[in-house]
Amino acid sequence: MPITYTLNTDLERLAKTRLDSLGLKSKANGDYVLQLFNWQKRYIPSRPRKFSSSSHLVVPTELSQGYKNLKEAIQKGENINGYLSSNLNDANYADGFLNHFGLYHFHLGVGLETSGKSNGYIKRTRDIALAKVTDEEVIIILIEDHNHHSNPDIWFDPKYIQILHDEFPESIKKFKINEMIVANPITTADEFRKLRKVNVNVSVTTADGTSYMTPGGGVSLSGDSIEAVIQMQNIKRRIHGLEKTIFSSLIDFIPNQLGKCTVDLINLDNNF
Repeated sequence: MPITYTLNTDLERLAKTRLDSLGLKSKANGDYVLQLFNWQKRYIPSRPRKFSSSSHLVVPTELSQGYKNLKEAIQKGENINGYLSSNLNDANYADGFLNHFGLYHFHLGVGLETSGKSNGYIKRTRDIALAKVTDEEVIIILIEDHNHHSNPDIWFDPKYIQILHDEFPESIKKFKINEMIVANPITTADEFRKLRKVNVNVSVTTADGTSYMTPGGGVSLSGDSIEAVIQMQNIKRRIHGLEKTIFSSLIDFIPNQLGKCTVDLINLDNNF
């Protein structure tokens, strides 16, 4: 009895359907499962979190209300994704700041944008809050100008990891390199910029010699989030295993006279 599987094709189709239902832009290359996991890495689930800030933080007066609103939204467990970059709408967007340093940035405007690329997001601000987000806590590290002309190092400066190391070491503890010294560590924003451009994962070494291996999880040679790639590979391995299980079951119990059998994947649960 011939058995036809469409599970991998169905998986990509269902991932594309999920992306469309979320109103997200996606690249028409067939890697919809990877794009969905890439988006999920960047999306912040809503839950109450502790709000913390570094001793280096200075909040400009003109941003104080927006900062207060963000703080309250974090503590109440409200949806704070509207404070993020509107690139969140693009499932294929590679966020180097997140993938390499493990950090987010929040805009600090008051009210919502009503047109353009950022329609529906919190009003955009030139100065943004740079933050570490965990399941339990949001740590505001600094507020910085993110204009690439006046502050070209903002996405590449290792000082943010230095501050976390000094004041919130638990937030990056799992990336700490133990029992090994990194020779010739990368220390400047320019070096990080050049290596990130060619998708090289490098450790961040602090002033006391402590090193952290790519606190954002790193990227593959293609520039995709390694975490997203691993998730995609895991689910496709499960699909392959499912195909083998189905085949061994059907081949023994369904008579050949029934002819061709097609196995389809029809739905994804909400935890996908």
